[in-house]
Parts: sequence; structure tokens; C-alpha cells
Amino acid sequence: MKKFTIFAVVIGLQLIWPIAPLHAAPTPDMFAYGMQIETASGNAFYELELPLEVYQAVTSKDLNDLRIFNAEGLIVPHEVYRPDNRIYQKDTVQAELPFFPITTPVNSSGDEVTIHIEKDEQGTIVDVKTGNGQPLADQKITSYLLDASRLQGKSISSLELLWSDQPIEFMGNIYVESSTDLTNWRKITTGTIARLSYGNYRLDRTTIPLPQAGKYLRLSWPKGQDTLTLTKVVARANMAYTVNQPDYHWTKAQVLPISDKPGHYKIDLGGLLPADKIKIRPKERNSMAGVILYSGLSGEKGNDEQWRGLIYNLDYQGTALYNAETNIKRTESRFWLLTVEQSETMINNPPDIEFGWQPHRLIFLAQGNGPFLLAYGSTNVPRPDFKVDPLLSKYRQGSGIIKPGLVTPGPQYVLAGPDRLLPVPPSLPWKKYILWATLLAGVLTIGAMSVTLYRQLQKSDLKSSSDDG
Repeated sequence: MKKFTIFAVVIGLQLIWPIAPLHAAPTPDMFAYGMQIETASGNAFYELELPLEVYQAVTSKDLNDLRIFNAEGLIVPHEVYRPDNRIYQKDTVQAELPFFPITTPVNSSGDEVTIHIEKDEQGTIVDVKTGNGQPLADQKITSYLLDASRLQGKSISSLELLWSDQPIEFMGNIYVESSTDLTNWRKITTGTIARLSYGNYRLDRTTIPLPQAGKYLRLSWPKGQDTLTLTKVVARANMAYTVNQPDYHWTKAQVLPISDKPGHYKIDLGGLLPADKIKIRPKERNSMAGVILYSGLSGEKGNDEQWRGLIYNLDYQGTALYNAETNIKRTESRFWLLTVEQSETMINNPPDIEFGWQPHRLIFLAQGNGPFLLAYGSTNVPRPDFKVDPLLSKYRQGSGIIKPGLVTPGPQYVLAGPDRLLPVPPSLPWKKYILWATLLAGVLTIGAMSVTLYRQLQKSDLKSSSDDG
């Protein structure tokens, strides 16, 4: 009886004793790929920019499946972060520029025109007159003179032109010349401006980038082109500024048509890139289309619409015009969907699509000896939990007293291979099995004890009866 009691106590302890899960520390052979990091001696921290190959292999949007190992194969603490876009001084000034139309007689070629320009003591243009003596009704505008003297000392980066609503549809080239004395002129750029309507969309291309500009500017256009009736000119001028901003990387996506859905295209970006800019351009020349971009493989419920707008590829006098790059909400999605909602031109080929993204940076504590190993790509490692994260945050991006050494990882090589990127098959629920086995053993033990006790009681009763007899 005593032995059964002890056994029952042991079983009871097994029932209430927690079965602690065991997590082995990640090792390099738990990751698909790696890159070697060579470091110079003398630094406690090192920082690197995550390469494209890392985003193409990681399985977590939070980049939890990467580690830094030292030469002894031990994990060293690291932190992944997005660099700040720091602007220390306002970088752009906008100013409306005075402009003066230059006119010639309607029947004149415009090659010869006498211009009288009056300036004040500061060099600001106060009046412009043409010397042909013709009434204004018989004149045509052939160019515009712009006065940017008030922005002297600031570098004009672009001009924004606004013009009258007539004609409603307009596209043309603008020649931009620059001068410091109103006598000697040099051509600095040619820009294309446009105002076009397409269904519910409107294409407004009103900005001309400028490489360099003097105190005065002159705008003109090719002979035979419609006259531009300006209503406003705005100059954007850059001032001295300091920006700490990561460079954008552009990655071209694979775009495949969906066979049973015309105008629908699957997009494979190849990895979990933190994309927040896009360029979408149709391959066909002189084509326009209204499109919607989703993050996901279908336009059904559950996928996020990221952008809708007009894409175009227009040829104007040998110059190709494309829609500009567009900002979108930052999304770490590998697969996307593009649908053509409205198009009166043939879109027979998948459009070219590029995604713009800024890579994360990784800072790590150089414990142990180098070279170090950046290992990444795994579905079987836990989320990292380093106790020195506040320390790493203090010194990232050179913000602390100790400046981290900047390093560049070497080429990618295979560790355990792409099998580490496959979903891990569900493991057997050993804890549940052990619990049920323990419960069953307890029930059987109690049953055996009950049977034994019953038999002992039966024997005792028989013995008592025989003694009474």
C-alpha cells in the first residue's frame, strides 16, 4: 500500500510540474545565407546598410530572422533601424517672378526686334518696351523676360509656369536662356510643359528644372508652336542646407499578365522591400491609362489600395514624356497587383514598374574576434531580445560620443541554403502527449490501487468470517 501511495504522489507531481520549453540559441546553420563583415580594430560599434540580398531572403517584415555572429560562432547584439531624414535648415524658397512679354508684329518673323529695358539702381527691371511702334492688337508674343534679380545669391532649381486656359489642351517645348547683364544670353535648358485631359484624369506638367540660372531669364518656344499666355511664374530657389538622408535604391519588379483577367498584372518585387516610391510607365509609345495599384495578389477584399492615377508615355518632337515618380505609403510587400481601369489606347504589354526604397541600417556591438558574419533568412529562429538595445540606439547613425565604424558586407554566400526559407512543418505536441499519458497513468494507478484495496478488503472479510465460524 505504501509503495502505491508514493507512486501516486510522483504522478501527481508530474501533473502539476510545468514542462519548460527549450529554445536553443540560433547558429549559422539555421540560416539560408550569409555575408562576411571585415572590421578594423579599435571600434566598439560597427554600422552597415542592409543590402538588397537581405530583403530578398528574410521571411519577416520586421527583419527578425537575421543575426550577427563573431569568429567564435557566438551571437553579438545588434539593432536594425530606419535612418532619420534630418533637415537642419529649410531648403527651398518660393518666389513669384515678374515677367514681361516680348512682342513682334503678327506678320514678322520675330528674328529682329528692338527692346528697351529700364532698370532701377538695384538692377530690377521696371519696364520693357518693344520698339516696333505697332498697336498691341497687331502684336504676337514671341518670348518672355523674367526678372530673378531679387533672388540673387540663391540658386534657382526650377520654374513653375502657369498659363491661361486657352487652349484647353496644350503641349510644347520651352527654351530657357540665362543672362547676368541682359545683353549676353546663353541657353541653359529645354523643358516640356503640358496640360492634357483624359477621362477623369488631368495631366499637368508645369515645372521646368534648371541646372544654373543668372539674374535674368528668357523663355521662348519653337516657331509654329502655339503661343503661351503666361499668368504666373514661380521660382524655387535652394538655400544652403544639410541633409542626412539615405539614398534611394530603385528595383525593377517582375510584371506578368493574369491570363484570365485582361488588364490585370501580377507584380513580384522579389523580396520584402520597404518601398515608398513607384515609377509606372507603359511600354507603348503615345499611350495613356488610368491604373490602380494594390499590395497583394488580387483586388479582392483584404488587399490595400496603394495608389491610383494616370500613367503615360508620350512622344513630343523627339522627347519622351513619362509620368513622374509617385510617393506611396511605405509597404513591405513582395507581391502587388496592377489593374488598368481606363484606357483608350492599346496596352498590350506589361508596363515597366520600379519601386523606390531606402534600406535599413544595422549597428552591432563588436564582441569577440572578427571577421563577423551577417546571417539571414530563416523560418525557425525566435525574435531577438538583446538587453543592450538602449545602448545601441544611443550610438546609431553617429549620434553618440562614440562614432560607429562604417562597414560594407562582402558578397552573399550559402549557409544552409534556401530550405531554411520554407515553412517549418508543425512539430509534434509532445507536451500535450506527455500530459495525457501522465493523466492516463494516474488513472490506471488509481484504478490498480482501488482493485488492490478491494481485494485486500475481501480477504479481510473472508478471514473474519472464518474466524467467527
